[in-house]
Parts: sequence; structure tokens; C-alpha cells
Amino acid sequence: MKKNLMFLFLLISFQIHSQVINNIYSVPANPSTSDFVYMLVDCQFTSSGCSAHTQGYSFITANSIGAWALHCLGPLATICNYSDTFPLGILPMGNYTFSFQLDEGHGGPPCTPGIAPGPSDSYPFTVSLPTSAEEIEKVEFNIYPNPASDKLKINPDASGSELKIEAVKIYNMIGEEFFSQKLMANGQQQVVIDISKLSPGMYVAELKAGEKSSRKMFSVQR
Repeated sequence: MKKNLMFLFLLISFQIHSQVINNIYSVPANPSTSDFVYMLVDCQFTSSGCSAHTQGYSFITANSIGAWALHCLGPLATICNYSDTFPLGILPMGNYTFSFQLDEGHGGPPCTPGIAPGPSDSYPFTVSLPTSAEEIEKVEFNIYPNPASDKLKINPDASGSELKIEAVKIYNMIGEEFFSQKLMANGQQQVVIDISKLSPGMYVAELKAGEKSSRKMFSVQR
């Protein structure tokens, strides 16, 4: 019995220490609201074949993004390094936290995770205005529901109740425009967008009101 417990302890210890998050960083290093942002995670494993993997996003809130990766390791005991890349898209100005969970497993993708969870880490970063646009005013707005499924509603917040929305655009996370609508000159207080044809995932809504503009991130789930 003691031998079995010792073997289990050693196996769990090996699982915990056989995968490492070496570094998390953003590209570009100091992103602005005009940049397409990528998050890179440098990982290391003690077995071969770590390039075979699955990855995704676990959650998204206004200023927090969670992601994960499950790497399928081969039978050879060789050091394997790999960088996981996560496109975050064009983000609104603000402070963010990117959280990451790393796991390893065996077999073909999607492989079976090991018996012990791998390491996790987080990376705080700031998105600022471009130097040439520091004086551009923002229009604050609410976007709901988030996550959304069929309809997305956009409203200026209470402090900007006099603002009239003039244009709305929606981009996916690689900067492709999926929706664009110019509104009447007199504007309107609420915009309702049909997003039923959008695939599940993360998107950015851009709103303009006069000289003011702003972006917010949202997700589509079904």
C-alpha cells in the first residue's frame, strides 16, 4: 500500500513539474486602440510532440480574458518548447488581465489530460490611445447581453444620455468587419443588432457619436 501511495505521489509530482509556463507577453508589447493584439505563451514540456494541441478561451469579461491549452505529448523523453498564440483583436482602452491554464495529455488531439492539472499564470497589460490620438474623446456605452446569442443591444451610458449614436461596426478577433450600420443624422439612443448569423466567439463593437468613438469586446455563445 505504501509503495502504491509513493508511486502515485511521484507520478503526480512528475505531472506537475513536467510542464512549465516560461513566459507570457503581448504583441505588440505596448498595444494601443489601433493595434491588433496577440497574447503569446511560451511553454516547455519534458516529452516530444507538444505542437499537437487544442486551445481556446474559457471566459471573457469587460477587462479579463481566460484561455487554456491542452498539449498532446509523444513518448520520447526530449525537451519540447512551444508558443501558444491567442488573438485578442482590437481592444478598447483600459487595463486588462490575461489568465492562462496549461495542461498536457497523451493520444491524438483532443488528447486525454493527465491526472494532475498543469500550471496557470496571468499577465496584466494596458491598452492605451495612440500617441497621435491622445485628445480623441471616448463615448461610453453599455452593451448587453454579454455573452449574447441572437440580439445585441447598445446604449450610451447615463452620463452620455444626450449623445446620438451615428454609426456602429462589429469586427471579429482578426480585424475583419462583420457588420456596419450608419444611422440617421438625428441618431438614436439604442441600437439593436441581429447577430444570429455570427459564429460563436469573441467580437469587438465600435460605436461613434459625433467626434467621439469607443470599442467594447463581447462574446457570442449558443
